[in-house]
Amino acid sequence: MWRATVDIMVDLETLSTEPNAVILSIGACEFDPDTGTIFETFYSKLNHAAVTNEQGFAKPESGLHVSQSTLDWWTKQSKEAYEAAFNIYDAPPRYADPLEAFKQFVIACRAHSPGQKLRIWGNDPDFDIVILNQNFKAMGGILPPWQFWESRSVRTMKDLWQYALKKGDPKNIVKRMGTHHNAKDDAIHQALIVSKVWQAIQKAGDSDRAQKFSETEKPATEG
Repeated sequence: MWRATVDIMVDLETLSTEPNAVILSIGACEFDPDTGTIFETFYSKLNHAAVTNEQGFAKPESGLHVSQSTLDWWTKQSKEAYEAAFNIYDAPPRYADPLEAFKQFVIACRAHSPGQKLRIWGNDPDFDIVILNQNFKAMGGILPPWQFWESRSVRTMKDLWQYALKKGDPKNIVKRMGTHHNAKDDAIHQALIVSKVWQAIQKAGDSDRAQKFSETEKPATEG
């Protein structure tokens, strides 16, 4: 399980698209992009009721945000996804507890790299990673378990698949498994996407090097 760099995919379900969005659930997995192997996984709901009022909007003192448009969007999602996100019967009582637990998950996974090297992936780091950073700050200044330069984007990998590798529609990279908008299922799906693109890039590089080697090994022709 030891690797030069540890890769972790994270996905959030939220009540807003703002940087300080209230988080409904956190899903994550440690994975190896060289093989597509999924190692440790993390999933936890957050007790959003602890930071929202009776109308469902964020309490001013929480420093967090809930948007009506996102609440409306959730009513159009599948019953499975909606219940997984909103039912808090199995969520820890304190909103901050899953954030701290996720931090410890990342620290434990990072330890699988002798050099403590990490790539933290999100479908869009400007969404998942930024929202986590803001929630860490709102919950008493929890220090994020990563540095800003360690974040990576699934969207960029999809673009490489479509435009650099010319492999077609990124929706077809891997077959969708699990429930859409379930944070853990989405994290695993995104990790498999990154792995497939990663391996395709490696294969393209190997093919290019083999071709160049073949050209250098051609016998010189007499003029």
